[in-house]
Formats: sequence, C-alpha cells, structure tokens
Amino acid sequence: MENFDEDPLRRNVIEFAQRLSSEGLSMGTSGNVSVRIDESRFLITPTALPYDSLELQDVCLVDLNHPEVQQGLRKPSSETPMHTAVYLARPDIHALVHTHSLYATAFACAGKPVSAVHYIVATMGNEIPVVPYRTYGSPELADAVMQTFRTGLGVLLQNHGVLAAGKTLQEAFYHATTIEYLAHLSFVAQSLGGPILLSAAELDTVREKFKGYNQNKL
Repeated sequence: MENFDEDPLRRNVIEFAQRLSSEGLSMGTSGNVSVRIDESRFLITPTALPYDSLELQDVCLVDLNHPEVQQGLRKPSSETPMHTAVYLARPDIHALVHTHSLYATAFACAGKPVSAVHYIVATMGNEIPVVPYRTYGSPELADAVMQTFRTGLGVLLQNHGVLAAGKTLQEAFYHATTIEYLAHLSFVAQSLGGPILLSAAELDTVREKFKGYNQNKL
C-alpha cells in the first residue's frame, strides 16, 4: 500500500471538480468530488478553495475509520461526513460527485423526486429520490442520506442539491449530468401536460439491454 501512487487519482479529482463549474453543475466553490483509494481511504476536494487553482497537494486524504483526523495541508470539504457515510455503507460505490445544478436542485427544493421520464434513469435506479432536509455538513445529513441511498446511484438533497455515485469518477460525473438532464427534461415535459412515466418492468427491460451495450470484439 505504501507504494501506491495517489497522484493520478488526485489529478482525476481536480479535473472533475473543475468541470463542476465549467459545465454549469455548481457555482464558485459549491459542490464537491471524492474518490475511494481502497477499503479504508478516500480523496476529496478541500473546502472553500477555488477549483481552478487546485494543486495536487490541495486534495485531501480521509481515513474512513478516523475521518475527524485531518491529513494534509488543507481542510477537507464540509460534506466529508456525507461522503464517509456513503463509502462505509456502500462498498460498491467508489466515487461521489455532489452538485448544485439548477433543474435538479429545483426539484430538490420542491421535495419532488426525478421520476422515470426517460429510460436513461435505469442506469441509476427507477427514480432519483429525495433525502429529507438536514443542515449541510452535519452528521444528521449523513444519516439521512444513508436512509435513502441504500440502493441506486443518485439522490436529491432537499433544498440543497444532488449526490451522484459510480464505480469511477467519470461514471459518477456522468450520473450527475444525467440527473440534471432528467430534471430539465421533466420540467419541460410538465409544460406539455406532464411526462408519460416508464414502469418498473420497462426499466428492468432497459437494464437487460444495457448489459450488452458495448463494443464486442469480433
């Protein structure tokens, strides 16, 4: 473990943190990004630092067993308790992206889940549920997230934003952008009389088709 090179993962964290702003998913230093190193450690963006100025040493290392112990030069994101709770409870999740994207956050502020308006939701579950409001950065928010985030790969945080997950940061970021797309699509469909929602059985069929959705070697 002592020979593990963290720098590629640190670059990955910085890349996707910078994309939060450049792709309109968060403003300023809002939102955060993390990636699991192994079963006991993860990297996360620092709190209150502009993402466009981040350097490798600014990315914070967190010990899942002792998350309160600061390691490195910077203080980790205020949402470290939420990330810690997810990693401890969901070993299948290896990366998390937290955004404040406009349409998805509007649904979160209304306390409304993003429903199965399009089959692409099947990559994350049957809908994007809402976690009840708790103060940001608090243990109560971390607990509330885990009460809702037992399955699936995305949730809305009421009056707050979005938390998306994946096996890699690329996948987690894709899910964050997909949640925003679905929320925007649902909002537009409401102006046309409301979306026709897909059933759980229809989404199960989609997931089966996704299993073969790749470039097979000839």
